[in-house]
Amino acid sequence: MYVLDDRKFGVHSNIPACCIEFYIQTWANLPKEDKHKWWITRDKLVPGYIRCNNCLTRGYFRHIHTCGLECREVLLDVGFPLDAVEKRMAFIKNRKIKDGSK
Repeated sequence: MYVLDDRKFGVHSNIPACCIEFYIQTWANLPKEDKHKWWITRDKLVPGYIRCNNCLTRGYFRHIHTCGLECREVLLDVGFPLDAVEKRMAFIKNRKIKDGSK
């Protein structure tokens, strides 16, 4: 279920499919220290998502869509599970509180 939600949210956010698959199949299973090394040595651009090796090699990235509270109804309308949407909205609200944004 979480893998499907990760894919859907990735697509909604405009993340390339190859990077979504890399995140799900490889990145999520790396030990924490390897993830830290990856950021330091591989992806200095840090585009807001984990890029796959192919995109890194080519220097390819996309500007991603950052969900806001306005995305709730859109996500529900396109079939996202209610619990996944509510979890995402709680994350967004918490992020806005920490950032001091409205």
